[in-house]
Amino acid sequence: MAHGGIKVLVREIVQGSGNQIQTFLGSNQGLSEETRLIYPSIQDVFIWSLAAKPSLESRRLVDWHEEHKVDLAQFHFGTNGWYTRSWVGCPIPYVARSGIPCVATNHGAFTLL
Repeated sequence: MAHGGIKVLVREIVQGSGNQIQTFLGSNQGLSEETRLIYPSIQDVFIWSLAAKPSLESRRLVDWHEEHKVDLAQFHFGTNGWYTRSWVGCPIPYVARSGIPCVATNHGAFTLL
């Protein structure tokens, strides 16, 4: 459980929401049984294929969000997480253009310059 402030905030929201918020997770791996026990409010997991073409995965992610009637998408950046350094690979614009509000979080606070 050694992680930064954003992860703590998200964890508290997910664990403390009870049945008020349905949580869906996007990851490049499935959930372990231990994680499912810690976060029982996670309804489903979208598994992002690192081997697939990012634009196709982005379209699949939008479809998945729409299927699950997601109201807000939160993307957390890791090292080049979610292809954020790619104009065509990053799924955030695809999701945002579909009408789903997006929030992006990162551990660092810095300027681009």
